[in-house]
Amino acid sequence: MMKLTDGIQTNYPVLESLEDLKMIMVELGEIVSWSNVGILFDKENKSTLILLLDKKFVINGVLRFSLEIVENIEAINLLKRDGEVFLGSSDRDFSLEDIRSLSRLNAIWVSIAPLYAKPNNNELEEFFLRTRAKNTKLGRGKSFSKNTINSVIFESHGYCMFDGCGEDLTKDETTGKRGNFSYLAHNIASSENGARGSIVMSGILADNPDNVLLLCDKHHRLVDRIATIDYPSNRLSQMKVNFNSTCSNLLNSLAYQPVPAFSILWPVAGNSVSGPTEIEISQCLSTSKTRLSNQLNTINDNESFLKATSDDAVWSIIAGEIERAANGINMQLHSYNYKAALFAFGPMPSLIALGAKLGNKNGIIPMMRFRDGGRWTWPSDRPLGKFYDLNGIEDLTSGEEEVIILLATTSNPRNLANAAEQIAKNKNAKVIEIRSKELGNGALAHPNDGIAFSADIQRLFHRLKSDFGVRNIHLLPCASNAVCVFFGQAFDNYHPNLTIYDFHKKTMIPRLIVENKNNECRVVAAC
Repeated sequence: MMKLTDGIQTNYPVLESLEDLKMIMVELGEIVSWSNVGILFDKENKSTLILLLDKKFVINGVLRFSLEIVENIEAINLLKRDGEVFLGSSDRDFSLEDIRSLSRLNAIWVSIAPLYAKPNNNELEEFFLRTRAKNTKLGRGKSFSKNTINSVIFESHGYCMFDGCGEDLTKDETTGKRGNFSYLAHNIASSENGARGSIVMSGILADNPDNVLLLCDKHHRLVDRIATIDYPSNRLSQMKVNFNSTCSNLLNSLAYQPVPAFSILWPVAGNSVSGPTEIEISQCLSTSKTRLSNQLNTINDNESFLKATSDDAVWSIIAGEIERAANGINMQLHSYNYKAALFAFGPMPSLIALGAKLGNKNGIIPMMRFRDGGRWTWPSDRPLGKFYDLNGIEDLTSGEEEVIILLATTSNPRNLANAAEQIAKNKNAKVIEIRSKELGNGALAHPNDGIAFSADIQRLFHRLKSDFGVRNIHLLPCASNAVCVFFGQAFDNYHPNLTIYDFHKKTMIPRLIVENKNNECRVVAAC
């Protein structure tokens, strides 16, 4: 008899008696815990696996057994105890590596969510009989009930659920007539012989709203007749999940405070930057519990003269552009209680200087352009807390006129160290390092974490001036657009001036200076 050391019985031969199963259950109970049972079978019904699921639907154990039909059902009921039984089919054939790996099985099980059937004992009996005989039913399953039709239409709000479509199916675009121009499509076909059919599950899920999408005529034909092989049930199911999530986010935002949104896009190394789409704007703002008022206000849009100007000359021009952009935003904020969203992207020194000009006395929240996929989005829908470490301030003493700050949140290239070493040698300045705990574009994952970060930097600036007499900070940044703006917003009256550097060959050179002149924040070119 086998002796299990984990929950993977499939490392051993198939169980062939109910008594063996009962003995294995005792061993499994000492190794793993489970609340429910899943039955997972592959594309051609070649493998049927029994999964032990916890309350979060994570697979903690897996078995295979070949018993009489009545014993199969008894075994399932013994295993489920007070839980439930779920039936799921995969669009792929299982390999030996699949059935002996809980991580692989969990990935397969998650990929078919939420298309699980909940069979009763009669349906279980039919499943085991028909998988053994390997026969399928002819014809379609039951038709859509009125409740299912209404449920799917309400869920879709009358729009096509196909990724990237969203056509209004309550209106004919050609004639303008109102009506129902939608089509209902199954994820798992109602016919077992259909392209996405599945033995027994087709019948159980035929009238289940979770198994139905609302589609336009074009995409209904695409998934059912033209390119069926490209749209397996798990892909269609994920489309529905994505559609519902997007709708939920958009509709929930109706309860949020309306704020204006501004776009400032400065070319980077002569290349244009893409602005946010309407969906990206909505998703970014909903993370900060706000929604868009009116339209996106474009202040700068990859101005052509900035692309044509030489790298050195552009900085004297961009200093004036920063002043103009900040003044343009501040002039429009009075009627919105000085709250706004800011979609800003460009060279790091320009974003930091822009943040300084906008200041920290208002409610302007910069939005994240996430490098993964080149999208405007926040990596997390909830604050994750302090994302960085600050080191070096303990080495300062009174009378430090100049210091170096290394701001490394996306990466920590050698350029920063080279520049810091050279400045430290020339200015006799010490180094303060602000480094993300996990370097990457998503290090700052939520706007609330950015607000807390800006407040921390503001306290740092104040301490550098009041405790150590620092008059100038040499700032060497390698950070995301949002981190740069949040950092700049920490700048205030009586803080040390900022000399902001940018990458140049194998080092960094000063590009912009942010300074206080007569209690006014000014931005000038560094050379």
